[in-house]
Amino acid sequence: MWGTEIPEYRTSNLILGGKLGQNPLTLIGSVLFHGDPAIINEEAGIINKERVIEGIKKGKELIEGYGLQFAVDFVIPSTKLVDKVIELIAECKVPAFVDSTVPDLKISAYRAVKEYGVNDLVIANGIDTSSSREEIEALKKAEIKAAVLLVFNPKEPLESLDPKAKISIIKNWLLPMAKEAGIDVPLLDAVVLDPASIILSAKAIRAFRSEIRLPSGCAPANALGPVSKKTMHYAEEAIGIHSSVTTLLRLSGADFIFYGPVRRAKYVASAAAIADALLAYELTREKVKVGKRHPLRTILRDIQRLFARNS
Repeated sequence: MWGTEIPEYRTSNLILGGKLGQNPLTLIGSVLFHGDPAIINEEAGIINKERVIEGIKKGKELIEGYGLQFAVDFVIPSTKLVDKVIELIAECKVPAFVDSTVPDLKISAYRAVKEYGVNDLVIANGIDTSSSREEIEALKKAEIKAAVLLVFNPKEPLESLDPKAKISIIKNWLLPMAKEAGIDVPLLDAVVLDPASIILSAKAIRAFRSEIRLPSGCAPANALGPVSKKTMHYAEEAIGIHSSVTTLLRLSGADFIFYGPVRRAKYVASAAAIADALLAYELTREKVKVGKRHPLRTILRDIQRLFARNS
């Protein structure tokens, strides 16, 4: 009913793939992005480390409390912060996406990952059509085994929105690059450009699941960053927008979703959990086993008990 079953992939303590709903959705919160209040001085590399760690701790507790999977996207905004980010990954011991908009910073980060011995926790974010040979080589030497493949060609932006064009980009460019980099677990990012393109990303994810059969997802946060309790008419409006988009993408087959700043876990966690719980309930009726720690056994159990008490 809910799309093609794909193989299971394991990386950085995460399990992705299988039947939709069988393995809980992975929600990925970001830290140290441009504008993060935890950054005191970006160029000098000064951060409020305690604030970052506390934000990760709260996001992890909330998301995993529902039985979902949690990961952090560590964005590296400057050279001075490369080592500090890798030290944070080593200290927090959470599945960690290493991210930067600057290729040289990603190369430096991959080298640091190897030096600190945290490659088993790290997922590279990521490989795109413009990734240089130096970047691919640094990724290979770091022995990082999972990477996000950004399925978009900036030289042909409109064409890249079409799922067929995306399939071609994956097969002809990104998968060969990932293989060269020694990547065993490629994660396909359908790439969100603006709010309206979220539905195109959902369509692409369905196509990826059917034709490529690799874990897929996207980052609606790239388009919904400005949507907050402060910018919308009322708090529930912002929460409703983020949670609805998360649910749409999950039902379209997303294995992972970058939801924005780690502190916004409360915007999306309960919506993602009840969607996963209901998907899993249907699977159990088909004799498919799900894990002991799954939203089926957290939020749906609680709602069922609440219903029973009030019936």
